[in-house]
Amino acid sequence: MKRYFNIDISKETTNIALYLATILDKRKKSILLVSNHNRSINNHLIFKLKQAGIITDKEDIHIMPEYIYIKQNNIKFDYFITTEQKVFLKNPSFFLVSPLIKEEELLKMNLYLSSLKNNQDKETMTQIMSTYFKEVTMSLEKVEELIDFYGSKGVIIPYDNQLLLSVFDEKEKSYIKKIYPESSFSFNNKKIKYIICINYNFDLKKYFQFFDAVKSIM
Repeated sequence: MKRYFNIDISKETTNIALYLATILDKRKKSILLVSNHNRSINNHLIFKLKQAGIITDKEDIHIMPEYIYIKQNNIKFDYFITTEQKVFLKNPSFFLVSPLIKEEELLKMNLYLSSLKNNQDKETMTQIMSTYFKEVTMSLEKVEELIDFYGSKGVIIPYDNQLLLSVFDEKEKSYIKKIYPESSFSFNNKKIKYIICINYNFDLKKYFQFFDAVKSIM
């Protein structure tokens, strides 16, 4: 197979491309606080949560009294917190805290939110992999055509014994393909075992989760 490129890409650049998902924790989260207490007490509670590092300024925090909450339908937030026991008993997805939160409550809440986030990330990963990921075997001739295409329209990054081919084409649907060549070949003097081929369409609106899935198969 002929060589198509002679690219000298720094390790830093490669890591940026391959590990975009390391900033997954920095994406904005939405939090609902249902509380019947006054603004001063609610602000103090939020201050204590920020002080403990449980939430940050990156989160969208919405405060809602109970009487408004019970009238809402299809409320969509990442995390639910309440100071009202009745709300908690009716909806166990809420984390119940006292308005004057104590140290042990902060610890429990931190563990709870961390566990919830991990579960959410696993569910999202499973959904993305089942929808957008597939494995295929491809002839060497087709592999050459593929590299030609990505060389002209996308990005090719050699990494260890694999190639990452990426393109951002809004006319195509998002996909993640792991391609195994029928015959072995070398790229930039490196033997390549498989190729990871991706397209990300921004209509998906799951940028960090999508690239976290890419990272998981490398």
